[in-house]
Amino acid sequence: MDFEKILLAAFQETLKSNYQKQFEDIKCDEQYYYIYKHLSFDHNLYVLNLFRKLQLKFTHPDNFNDPYDCMASIEFDDVPNDFKKILQQHFSTAIRANLSVTCFNNNPLNMLMWSHYAQSHKGFLVEFKIPHPTLAWVHNAFNVQPVKYQDEFPKIPLEISNPLKIFDPVNSEKMIHFVTNQYLVKSTDWSYEKEFRTLAHDYDPNNFNSLLKVIPADYISSVILGAKLTDQDPNKNKLIESVNYYNYEFQQNIKIYQAVLKPNSFKITVPNHPILDKKTKTLAAFLNS
Repeated sequence: MDFEKILLAAFQETLKSNYQKQFEDIKCDEQYYYIYKHLSFDHNLYVLNLFRKLQLKFTHPDNFNDPYDCMASIEFDDVPNDFKKILQQHFSTAIRANLSVTCFNNNPLNMLMWSHYAQSHKGFLVEFKIPHPTLAWVHNAFNVQPVKYQDEFPKIPLEISNPLKIFDPVNSEKMIHFVTNQYLVKSTDWSYEKEFRTLAHDYDPNNFNSLLKVIPADYISSVILGAKLTDQDPNKNKLIESVNYYNYEFQQNIKIYQAVLKPNSFKITVPNHPILDKKTKTLAAFLNS
């Protein structure tokens, strides 16, 4: 299998306008586009290795809170039903076995995102900045892909005689369709997340470190503390210490902001934040110019 040709075909498929439209609402300025990740403090504060070791943790889909994550109905034609179930189970397990995922979002001030993923507003938010324009969003650190939300359960038709035919470069459209339906479709119940994902296929269940990916230091833009992360919380001091270490060790200058609950309103604000405290352009403006 010629992986270079496969990657080139996938790259060309993502250049199409219909694919790129999925990125139009991402926040951006003249230099970067911005994506977000809500995070909670774990007991050992391994999450702070993002700043101390530049380690971004990925997760196997079995450990996500959505039990249908990275699942699709794999459909083989002309196969007896009993045998079809065995094939479906085997193929589904095989294509998930070495998969790991990290999730970003384009809804940083959403109340539920903070509640579900940032320790009920006692966690924090990391803003990532990625140089643009990057055609098809392919980059050394993140190849971010949008999650698609729908009511219908995703289906993937495969030919029993040659199930890997979809990875033939001449079938690039089917290949993108396969990746989307297998890894990037979720129920509309999750649409408030406005999620983007980076996929990796080198997970080793016997090696936890295979879930830890090193990212470029200059990809972190800012840190936003949860509205309920107070000065009395030792996690706040540990986070600030880690960011200060990051700025010194990796010669960066990221700033820390505090999320605030807006009085008499179900809204979260981040005062003085250069992106979140003002009307920010989206990529639509750049794609249309």
